[in-house]
Amino acid sequence: MKRPPIAILALCAMLGGAILSTPAMAERRHGHIAKVRGPFGGSAISRRHVRRDGGDVSVRRSVQTAGGYGYRRQRQVDREPGRSQMDRSFTTNGGRGWDDTRQRSWGDGAYSASASRQYHNGKSSSRNVTATNNGDGTATYNATRTRIDGTTRTRSGTVPYPGN
Repeated sequence: MKRPPIAILALCAMLGGAILSTPAMAERRHGHIAKVRGPFGGSAISRRHVRRDGGDVSVRRSVQTAGGYGYRRQRQVDREPGRSQMDRSFTTNGGRGWDDTRQRSWGDGAYSASASRQYHNGKSSSRNVTATNNGDGTATYNATRTRIDGTTRTRSGTVPYPGN
Protein backbone atom coordinates (compact mmCIF):
# COMPACT_ATOMS: atom_id res chain seq x y z
CA MET A 1 0.00 0.00 0.00
CA LYS A 2 1.23 3.44 -0.91
CA ARG A 3 1.68 5.93 1.87
CA PRO A 4 0.65 9.58 1.32
CA PRO A 5 3.53 12.02 1.33
CA ILE A 6 4.28 13.68 4.66
CA ALA A 7 3.71 17.15 3.15
CA ILE A 8 0.07 16.30 2.38
CA LEU A 9 -0.49 14.95 5.90
CA ALA A 10 1.08 18.08 7.42
CA LEU A 11 -1.11 20.32 5.23
CA CYS A 12 -4.25 18.45 6.30
CA ALA A 13 -3.27 18.75 9.97
CA MET A 14 -2.65 22.50 9.60
CA LEU A 15 -5.98 23.09 7.84
CA GLY A 16 -7.85 20.99 10.39
CA GLY A 17 -6.26 22.91 13.26
CA ALA A 18 -7.10 26.24 11.63
CA ILE A 19 -10.74 25.23 11.15
CA LEU A 20 -11.10 23.96 14.73
CA SER A 21 -9.44 27.02 16.25
CA THR A 22 -11.65 29.52 14.37
CA PRO A 23 -14.12 30.93 16.91
CA ALA A 24 -17.78 30.54 16.10
CA MET A 25 -19.74 33.71 15.48
CA ALA A 26 -21.02 34.88 18.85
CA GLU A 27 -23.90 36.94 17.48
CA ARG A 28 -27.08 35.14 16.46
CA ARG A 29 -30.20 36.67 14.94
CA HIS A 30 -33.61 35.28 14.14
CA GLY A 31 -37.17 36.44 13.79
CA HIS A 32 -40.49 35.86 12.12
CA ILE A 33 -43.45 37.62 10.55
CA ALA A 34 -47.00 36.29 10.78
CA LYS A 35 -49.92 37.65 8.75
CA VAL A 36 -53.51 36.71 9.53
CA ARG A 37 -56.83 37.55 7.92
CA GLY A 38 -60.16 37.20 9.72
CA PRO A 39 -63.40 35.89 8.22
CA PHE A 40 -64.84 39.42 7.95
CA GLY A 41 -61.86 41.01 6.17
CA GLY A 42 -59.87 42.19 9.17
CA SER A 43 -56.15 41.50 9.18
CA ALA A 44 -53.09 41.84 11.39
CA ILE A 45 -49.32 41.50 11.07
CA SER A 46 -47.08 40.33 13.92
CA ARG A 47 -43.30 40.79 13.75
CA ARG A 48 -40.60 39.55 16.10
CA HIS A 49 -36.84 39.96 15.87
CA VAL A 50 -34.26 38.58 18.33
CA ARG A 51 -30.51 39.28 18.49
CA ARG A 52 -28.21 37.47 20.92
CA ASP A 53 -24.56 38.33 21.42
CA GLY A 54 -22.83 36.73 24.39
CA GLY A 55 -24.76 37.87 27.47
CA ASP A 56 -26.67 40.56 25.55
CA VAL A 57 -30.17 40.00 24.20
CA SER A 58 -32.32 42.36 22.15
CA VAL A 59 -35.96 41.57 21.30
CA ARG A 60 -38.27 43.74 19.18
CA ARG A 61 -41.92 42.84 18.74
CA SER A 62 -44.82 44.61 17.05
CA VAL A 63 -48.43 43.94 16.10
CA GLN A 64 -50.33 46.12 13.64
CA THR A 65 -53.93 45.72 12.45
CA ALA A 66 -55.50 46.92 9.23
CA GLY A 67 -57.71 49.19 11.37
CA GLY A 68 -54.68 51.15 12.62
CA TYR A 69 -54.41 49.58 16.06
CA GLY A 70 -51.21 48.07 17.33
CA TYR A 71 -48.16 48.31 19.56
CA ARG A 72 -44.37 48.13 19.57
CA ARG A 73 -42.44 46.45 22.35
CA GLN A 74 -38.66 46.32 22.84
CA ARG A 75 -36.36 44.71 25.38
CA GLN A 76 -32.58 45.02 25.67
CA VAL A 77 -30.66 42.97 28.26
CA ASP A 78 -26.94 43.40 28.97
CA ARG A 79 -25.24 40.91 31.29
CA GLU A 80 -21.67 40.94 32.56
CA PRO A 81 -20.04 39.38 35.61
CA GLY A 82 -21.15 41.42 38.61
CA ARG A 83 -23.85 43.46 36.86
CA SER A 84 -26.90 43.33 34.62
CA GLN A 85 -29.17 45.90 33.03
CA MET A 86 -32.51 45.60 31.25
CA ASP A 87 -34.25 48.33 29.27
CA ARG A 88 -37.83 47.79 28.09
CA SER A 89 -40.39 49.91 26.30
CA PHE A 90 -43.99 49.54 25.23
CA THR A 91 -45.79 52.02 22.94
CA THR A 92 -49.21 51.84 21.35
CA ASN A 93 -50.02 53.47 18.02
CA GLY A 94 -51.92 56.09 20.04
CA GLY A 95 -48.71 57.06 21.89
CA ARG A 96 -49.51 55.50 25.26
CA GLY A 97 -46.99 53.32 27.01
CA TRP A 98 -43.90 53.32 29.21
CA ASP A 99 -40.11 53.02 29.29
CA ASP A 100 -38.54 50.83 31.93
CA THR A 101 -34.93 50.47 33.20
CA ARG A 102 -33.67 47.90 35.70
CA GLN A 103 -30.10 47.60 36.94
CA ARG A 104 -28.40 45.21 39.35
CA SER A 105 -24.83 44.93 40.57
CA TRP A 106 -23.14 42.66 43.08
CA GLY A 107 -19.72 41.75 44.39
CA ASP A 108 -17.35 42.31 47.32
CA GLY A 109 -20.14 41.81 49.86
CA ALA A 110 -22.48 44.40 48.35
CA TYR A 111 -25.64 44.26 46.25
CA SER A 112 -27.61 47.08 44.67
CA ALA A 113 -30.68 47.11 42.47
CA SER A 114 -32.76 49.87 40.96
CA ALA A 115 -35.80 50.03 38.72
CA SER A 116 -37.57 53.01 37.22
CA ARG A 117 -40.55 53.38 34.93
CA GLN A 118 -41.39 56.53 32.98
CA TYR A 119 -44.93 56.61 31.60
CA HIS A 120 -45.64 58.50 28.39
CA ASN A 121 -48.12 60.72 30.25
CA GLY A 122 -45.22 62.19 32.28
CA LYS A 123 -45.67 60.20 35.49
CA SER A 124 -42.98 57.91 36.89
CA SER A 125 -42.21 55.41 39.63
CA SER A 126 -38.97 53.92 40.95
CA ARG A 127 -37.37 51.73 43.58
CA ASN A 128 -33.81 51.31 44.86
CA VAL A 129 -32.29 48.67 47.15
CA THR A 130 -28.77 48.36 48.55
CA ALA A 131 -27.44 45.68 50.87
CA THR A 132 -23.95 45.35 52.36
CA ASN A 133 -22.32 42.51 54.26
CA ASN A 134 -20.77 44.14 57.35
CA GLY A 135 -18.39 41.23 57.92
CA ASP A 136 -19.47 40.75 61.55
CA GLY A 137 -22.41 38.40 60.95
CA THR A 138 -24.81 41.22 60.00
CA ALA A 139 -25.89 42.94 56.82
CA THR A 140 -27.21 46.46 56.33
CA TYR A 141 -29.95 47.28 53.85
CA ASN A 142 -31.65 50.42 52.54
CA ALA A 143 -34.76 50.36 50.33
CA THR A 144 -36.54 53.35 48.80
CA ARG A 145 -39.73 53.27 46.75
CA THR A 146 -41.37 56.19 44.96
CA ARG A 147 -44.93 55.61 43.80
CA ILE A 148 -46.61 57.04 40.73
CA ASP A 149 -48.35 59.66 42.90
CA GLY A 150 -44.97 60.91 44.15
CA THR A 151 -45.07 59.49 47.67
CA THR A 152 -41.81 57.96 48.88
CA ARG A 153 -41.27 55.20 51.40
CA THR A 154 -37.87 54.30 52.82
CA ARG A 155 -36.86 51.32 54.93
CA SER A 156 -33.45 50.52 56.31
CA GLY A 157 -31.92 48.36 58.97
CA THR A 158 -29.44 45.72 60.02
CA VAL A 159 -30.26 42.02 59.94
CA PRO A 160 -28.34 38.83 60.87
CA TYR A 161 -26.37 37.50 57.92
CA PRO A 162 -25.06 33.93 58.25
CA GLY A 163 -22.92 34.14 55.11
CA ASN A 164 -19.63 34.91 56.95
